[in-house]
Amino acid sequence: MSRIINKFLYLSSLFIGIFFIYQNNQDLNNLQLYQIFFMFISTLTISFLPTIKPIFIGKIPLLYLINLYFLFCYLGIFLFDKYNILLENYGIDDHNIAINTLFLGYSFFLIGYFFFKKIFKKFKRKSIPYLETSESEPFFIGIPLLILVIIFFYLINIQNYFSFFSQLKYILLLFSIGLSFDIIIKKKLKKLKLYLLLILIIIPIFFELLTGSYNFPFMMIILMYVQYIVNYKKISVFPFLIIVFIFLFINYGKYNYRDQTWNKEALDLSLIDKSKLFFNSNMKYNLSYFNFLFQDEKMIIVDGVLQKKDLAVGSAGNYRLERRIFHSYWSLLIVTKNSPKKIPYWQGYSYQILKSKIIPRIFWKNKPSDTLGNDFGQRYNVLIKDSKETKRDIWTSWNMPVLNEFYVNFGNIGVMIGMFIIGGLMNFLTKFGTFRNNFNLEAIICFYLFVPLFFFESHLSLLFGAIIQSYIFLMLMCFCILFFLRKVIFIK
Repeated sequence: MSRIINKFLYLSSLFIGIFFIYQNNQDLNNLQLYQIFFMFISTLTISFLPTIKPIFIGKIPLLYLINLYFLFCYLGIFLFDKYNILLENYGIDDHNIAINTLFLGYSFFLIGYFFFKKIFKKFKRKSIPYLETSESEPFFIGIPLLILVIIFFYLINIQNYFSFFSQLKYILLLFSIGLSFDIIIKKKLKKLKLYLLLILIIIPIFFELLTGSYNFPFMMIILMYVQYIVNYKKISVFPFLIIVFIFLFINYGKYNYRDQTWNKEALDLSLIDKSKLFFNSNMKYNLSYFNFLFQDEKMIIVDGVLQKKDLAVGSAGNYRLERRIFHSYWSLLIVTKNSPKKIPYWQGYSYQILKSKIIPRIFWKNKPSDTLGNDFGQRYNVLIKDSKETKRDIWTSWNMPVLNEFYVNFGNIGVMIGMFIIGGLMNFLTKFGTFRNNFNLEAIICFYLFVPLFFFESHLSLLFGAIIQSYIFLMLMCFCILFFLRKVIFIK
């Protein structure tokens, strides 16, 4: 029955999507319109494929998640009035050029993925026997590790005293939450253990939300949802819709909350104070938004406050969330409009920092920081520069997605070659992280290191820079912990 529902959802999404794309993009040239149709049908079909045939889910479902990313973050804007959403007035020619580049990048990604799939067809991983766990070992690793992460990184804030620990925070958090959630979905737990694990998982996610940065918490939630799907080999749309609803609910109040907490060290806000502000900000904004839905056209929301149109400073605040979701396409539009006419290609400059990424900061005191997010924003004039009236914005980052970064450096040639290589790399990681034994710690390591790579919104060095050392660190840590458990305290 669920497959019939999924097929219905797929066909409904397909026809509704095609209708709205056609309705809202009559201004585009026929070639670009056909390119959008092709990409929309392709991304939607590949994304829905595991829901219709669960056999395709696999252990590391990177291909489906990457297509979902392209569908939402690049193509989603064409379902709406793109001119209302974007801040600047971009012409038809600007959109045509950006769509051409997007089409090349997406097409060569698919070509690279399936080309390397053919090459690695006979490649099969064998799990490392020593990392295979017994019935009790995951409990003695996951729970204590997650408790230590909460104590040291959220209560003591050890990263503030020793900066090199900041690199370990999210690696350990990913692994400890992943292993704890793996215990929940694979073992029949008594209520007390189940509630304990759920509380331990929720605590760091909530603490991260209180920082005002929501990328990691929702990435963590999505990863657990995907882990559940991979384990049970079935997809339920309902939990996904709940995640989307929670994201929208919290995201609407995000900027209001940030205004009250960011750069407010003098206030010395406690955990309770931040929690109150967090809930109040979200409730206030969402109540304003729902009130807005029932108001006439004379009302408008600006920064979370319901105002009359004649008192509002413009309607830019109305599409803040939409611009955030469609940032990847908006960013592509900016770079294709300006390069190479106004701003020359970067000729590989943004990839130079990759050379320093392999060495952990603990072994390199003066290791250069990755400030490319800010550099991109300054280079393309989307962040505030130094002038008589303004001070240069050195804190804000402007995300430069992998595809866009290839264009920034080498133009369309760079996009084609780069995305072809990325496609091959994604297929290799899928193969490398796939092996039969589900009770192997390396399976958790590979899943929680490789699957987040589907979100191509960050530049290459930020997305891939720490993968190798993170993998090596977690593998060594697991070997050491298992050795201690088995040889020192004799846990089996």
